[in-house]
Amino acid sequence: MTMLKIDLAINNENRTFIAPFINARMLKNTIKKFGSSTVNTDEGTIDDMANYIVDIFGKQFTYDELLDGISGDQLVPKFTECIQAVTGNLNDKMNEISAENPNV
Repeated sequence: MTMLKIDLAINNENRTFIAPFINARMLKNTIKKFGSSTVNTDEGTIDDMANYIVDIFGKQFTYDELLDGISGDQLVPKFTECIQAVTGNLNDKMNEISAENPNV
C-alpha cells in the first residue's frame, strides 16, 4: 500500500499528516461518490474533494485547515493522489482475476 501524506500550513506552522490504513470501505465510497467521471472544478466539487481528503486522512485536520493550508494548485493533484492510493491498480487486478477465472 502506498503511504499517503499531506503537508499543510496550520497557524503559520508546517505540519505533515499521514493517512491511516485505507480500507475497502473507502474504496467502495470512492467509487460510489466519484465513479469514473472527470473532475469538474465547481464549488460543490471543490467541497467534495476537500471533504474526501479530510476523510482519507482520518480527520486529523479540518476542512477549513485543508482549504487554508494547501496551495490552490495542489488541491486537485492531492485529491487525485488520494483516489489513486485508494483504487491502486484495481482495474488491472480485476482484469487479471477475470482472465484467470473466465466463468466468474
